[in-house]
Amino acid sequence: MEERIFKQLYALVRDLGKTHCFKGKRFSDAAIVTAYLWAALWDRPVSWACQLENWPVQWRWQSLPTPSTMSRRLRTIGVLTLFEQALQALAELFPSGLCKLIDSKPLAVSVYSKDRDARIGHGRGFPAKGYKIHAIIDARSRMPDRWTLAPMNRHDAGIAPTLIASMPRSNAAYLIGDNAYDSNHLYEKTAEKNCQLLAPQRPSAKGLGNCRHSPHRMTGHQRLANPLSVVGQTQSFGQSMLDTRIGVEQSFGYMGNIPGGLSPLPNWVRKPRRVALWIAAKLLIVAVRRLITKRLT
Repeated sequence: MEERIFKQLYALVRDLGKTHCFKGKRFSDAAIVTAYLWAALWDRPVSWACQLENWPVQWRWQSLPTPSTMSRRLRTIGVLTLFEQALQALAELFPSGLCKLIDSKPLAVSVYSKDRDARIGHGRGFPAKGYKIHAIIDARSRMPDRWTLAPMNRHDAGIAPTLIASMPRSNAAYLIGDNAYDSNHLYEKTAEKNCQLLAPQRPSAKGLGNCRHSPHRMTGHQRLANPLSVVGQTQSFGQSMLDTRIGVEQSFGYMGNIPGGLSPLPNWVRKPRRVALWIAAKLLIVAVRRLITKRLT
């Protein structure tokens, strides 16, 4: 399966890389990206992918960049743009729905890590040090539409405006989140994209208070409290929408459980730049694996 995934990624990246500039480059942007993807597919450091003996026999015809070349080129605009183009091209192959899910996934590192950008925050029910990937996931395809990286100590509601601002206008009818997203300014940001945010109140909340609230927040709460209106209906519209939130947990779970997926960060992936590259590579691998298993390729 891994070699089949890599063949799909290789063909995609090589095709997209044809539009990139080759002037003054011994190795094209596509060669750098495919070498990095080979390392990420097997959860190995970049230097491992620079050794020809670590490639299958049928791939040993090509010359490989050195680790120093990889380190330098992985910082360039051309290579980073190629990652973005590949992610966008794969996202277009999945069916899209009108319901989007927003949440975050912690990526913990050791508490003894020297990474100064990793922060201590709320992880999986207990304090942890590291980063979080914040994502907007399509409820139908279970694949991320938008994502960003932040330290573990940043609250979900503080990162959400950046994600919501990146959404295309009228791309979704509903954006569903947990009670961390029940904030007036997030309802307003979502409404600017012609979309309705649905987020329940915190269980400890006794009410909305006496301050002025966004009309979009009031609309969201009314829809979540929509009573049963059809004879034989077992749950309200609002509850049925909230039940779709399990899709974001299933999506993050799938990413972390498959071989070559978005598992805990290895020891050689530290600092935001390296972590973001690692996540981008893993999202490409996850997307191709899902396309193959669903026979969409």
